[in-house]
Formats: sequence, C-alpha cells, structure tokens
Amino acid sequence: MTGFWAMYLQLFVTTPLFIRDFVNTSILVDYLRQLSPQWLEYFSRVNIEQLSSAINQQLGNNLTPDTISTNISAIYFDLVNYKVMVPRQEIIVGLQAIAANDTTTIIMAQQWAENYRQINPEYIVNIAFGCIIVFQILISHYCAKLNLLPVIVIGTAIIALAMLITGAAASNTMSGVIIIIAVIVFAFGEMIASPKSQEYVVTIAPKQHSAMYMGYYFVSMALGFLFAGLLSGWSYGLLAKTMNQSMLMWSLFASIGTLTCLALVWFNNNYIKICQQS
Repeated sequence: MTGFWAMYLQLFVTTPLFIRDFVNTSILVDYLRQLSPQWLEYFSRVNIEQLSSAINQQLGNNLTPDTISTNISAIYFDLVNYKVMVPRQEIIVGLQAIAANDTTTIIMAQQWAENYRQINPEYIVNIAFGCIIVFQILISHYCAKLNLLPVIVIGTAIIALAMLITGAAASNTMSGVIIIIAVIVFAFGEMIASPKSQEYVVTIAPKQHSAMYMGYYFVSMALGFLFAGLLSGWSYGLLAKTMNQSMLMWSLFASIGTLTCLALVWFNNNYIKICQQS
C-alpha cells in the first residue's frame, strides 16, 4: 500500500501548488462574479497592496526591457503566489509600462487583480472533503457487499485516473472545470479504497499475528508519506516547472497507482495462502 499512499498524498502536497501555478480558474471566477460579488471576493481575494509590493520588488531587480523577457518565467511564478495568473506577455507589457512611467504599480495591481484573479487552490482541494462528508456512508454501504481486493484495486485505479485528469487541466480553456472533476473523481476513489485497506489487512492476517500485520500496514503508510514528499518535490521542480511537462509528472503518479493495483493482485494471488498458513 506504499504506492497507494504516495499517490494519495499528492492531493495535499502537489495539487494546491499545481492549481496555483498551472490551472487557470478564470472560468470559475467569471461564474462567481455573475453569481455573487461577495462569494467572488471570498473565494478569490487578491491583496492589492501585496501584489503591488511584489511588482515593485520585480522592478527593483534592475530589470530592463530585455531582462524582463529573459526572466519572464521566474516573474510569472512569483506573481501567481498573489492569486493572479497574468499571461506572460501581459506581464512584460505591464512592467515595461511601469518602468516608462506610463502607469503606477498600484493601478497595474488593480487591473491584474480584476482581470486575472484566481480561485484559492485550497478551496478547490476542499471539494474532496465535502464529497467525503456527503457520500462516504453511501459508498461504504454499497462497497460492504463487495469483495475486499477488487474494491481496493478499483478505488486505487480511480485515483490514478484522477491524476491523469489533473494533468489535463494545465493550459486548458476549461481548466477550472477539469480540476474540479479531477478532485471529485479523486474523492470517490479515496472513499472506495481507503476504508477497505485496513479491513483487507485484518482479513488476510492470521489471528495470532493481527497486531504485527497492522504494524506493517502503518509502516506502508509511513513509507508512502515519505516517498510522497520526495517524489512531489523532485517531480514538481524538474518535470512541471523546469521542463514544463506537468502531464508527465501526473502520469508518473498515475503509473505508481497502476503498479500498486498490479502488485496487490499479484500479492493476493501468490502469497495470501502462504501468509494465512504462517
């Protein structure tokens, strides 16, 4: 189950960063703007003063028209921290206009906040918890009638599918909708697989070794937590940001889930009888 937990934890360690840096949620912002200005301000609040300060800081780095273009990726990834996703060309034009005294940083910050604000990633991730609150009892009731191993494998496969859907959200006109779908799919995969994993361990463990088997289960969780952080940091820095291949990163996580499914089936078919006899 180490692979399961390593993949599962990407919802918390990688997805918020990915949404912030690569997922354009402007379609959701437009919907909230029409629905309720108060909700828009709550879910996509931009601190104008902090954004203006960040723009000033960029201008204070001795940027020239040439160096702005050269360092545009670094500038872009700095500005997304302030809940705006400004197109790179717009950043270049805006900074050059400020440098030429054609406008001010506060006016530019207000314009960018109005036109390019984004939904706070944490609110999108929290949709998964909302789904769990609403549907967990129903899902558990249905899955109680099914065999343990197929349920765990199906749930893990669904989470792997969610990884691929998440990757598809980058640089897409429907990014905001796609990422919500990915989070919901992830939530259902987690609701299916996670509760059954401990039950599976208890079922396969000989009675005299139940505590030891549960200990092994929690070791797998600990290893999953460890590898989740290591894989997230390495893959996000190299594959997503440096190589601009975020889909490759999410495919890596999905492949871990796929291998976990295959490993569970192999283990169940080849070693369960041995474990039960030990």
